[in-house]
Amino acid sequence: MKDLDKELQNEEKFIQPLLEVVRDKRGLNHAMKFSKEYILNFLIERGVLNNQRDKLIQELRNNTNYESREIMELVNSYFKWRETLPEFNLQQNLRIDEASERYGTRFEKVGKKILGVIKRDNQNLVIDISGVNEMVLAEVNNQGINWRNNGISTPEMKWVVETTRNKMGVSL
Repeated sequence: MKDLDKELQNEEKFIQPLLEVVRDKRGLNHAMKFSKEYILNFLIERGVLNNQRDKLIQELRNNTNYESREIMELVNSYFKWRETLPEFNLQQNLRIDEASERYGTRFEKVGKKILGVIKRDNQNLVIDISGVNEMVLAEVNNQGINWRNNGISTPEMKWVVETTRNKMGVSL
């Protein structure tokens, strides 16, 4: 049986910086509203808490002073939003850093993909580096976005549109 208190003490130094990043990127209201979900996600990703729903509920019941209703609300909210929560996977973060350095642009995890906008052959391309090979999802030019892939989720499309609008000045 693991010593949850000891493991939480080891991870505690990372939680405050995590919440500061969330506040800076998403705003104070968002950080306050979803701080428990971000902390829960962080502890699950780091292996402190179990990622299986039933075992997670049991761990929270045994190791917190939350009421059953609060635990269920937190767990339900976490599983509802976990696709959009950041991952703390070392291999994935190394891949993002490597691609950002190689292409000279910033990559972000969006949904299940790692996306970035690169310039290649006088074209602005949105690429996904989450797989073994990079995949071009869209081409961006003054006329707008030319989608090259049908397997793009709504959050990923939104990221492409927002990035295009904000960073590249393309009006859609």
